[in-house]
Amino acid sequence: MTEPEEILIAGCVKGEKARWDEFVQQYGSLVYHTTYKNLKMMAKVEALRQAELVLIRGNLNNDLRARRGIGGVGKLGKLRW
Repeated sequence: MTEPEEILIAGCVKGEKARWDEFVQQYGSLVYHTTYKNLKMMAKVEALRQAELVLIRGNLNNDLRARRGIGGVGKLGKLRW
């Protein structure tokens, strides 16, 4: 970190409005885009998780139906031990 950056951060920590305004002017756009990118990525992860849960639930329902013989001959046939 450079000396001017250290002074800027120290001023922000002390609550100096001028330093905070300077920080926002210099780094506000970076903070916004980084946050936006991460939230967008989180939304994609959540969408994938939901899709996986739907697939798992569908597979479990199909498996249960097959074991019960619902909808014709069970897909699993006879279970062997």
